[in-house]
Amino acid sequence: MRSLAEIDRRLNEIDTHIRNAGLFGLALPAGEAKERATLIAERPAAARVERRHAAASVLMSGEIALWRARFIHQLAEHAVDLAARHGLTVAAEFLEPHARLARRAVHCEPIFCEEAYAVFLHEAAHVVLPEADGRQHRHEYVSSQPDGRQAGALTIVAPRAECAAWRWAFRSALVWTAAMQREAEISLESYRQGASEAERRAMDETLKVGRALVRPAPDTQEGREDRVAFISREDRIREILEEDRRRLGGHRGHIAS
Repeated sequence: MRSLAEIDRRLNEIDTHIRNAGLFGLALPAGEAKERATLIAERPAAARVERRHAAASVLMSGEIALWRARFIHQLAEHAVDLAARHGLTVAAEFLEPHARLARRAVHCEPIFCEEAYAVFLHEAAHVVLPEADGRQHRHEYVSSQPDGRQAGALTIVAPRAECAAWRWAFRSALVWTAAMQREAEISLESYRQGASEAERRAMDETLKVGRALVRPAPDTQEGREDRVAFISREDRIREILEEDRRRLGGHRGHIAS
């Protein structure tokens, strides 16, 4: 597959030929009209590949503790997949993660831990989920920095949109862990003071949903024990079904005789 830059460069060349043909009565080189249609058809796939590479360069660039590498890489790869699937542009931001809906952009730190993964999911939700768009709810505009240093840099604060974004994060995560839940609780708590009573109730209900979904990280001892228990339950279920199948089969044979 040609790169996005190669496709755009060739499209510009063909468009120049088309304009010259119209202005000066020149003949359009043979096959260029068909080639242009092919390039336009190829462009979305090339753009997705480029966005995926760009997202990976940000999300998978963090330093990860060796013993956690496999699990955290899985989280980072999943985040890259989500970014590519939803057409998101990802940029590095270490101090103040945020989303830019008009640009379909997520600004966040590399995924080097569970909390960073949760933050990415939350910010992505603000772009891909209409209910997580703060403009759809009661909202205020505040400075993006607590001390107001960035004059004119405003962000939307809408508690209900924050709840919707965290709920999308719960549903979209490969696994929702206690560390991710703590990140959600810290985040929503920061909006509680300016929230209405109804918004506070929505925040409480959102956190309740998250707590119910918490599972141990698979690379922890608790996670390994949970996985063993799950496999044991699955094996027991298969044994019960097999016993039931044999019993039913024997019962049917008795009736047939």
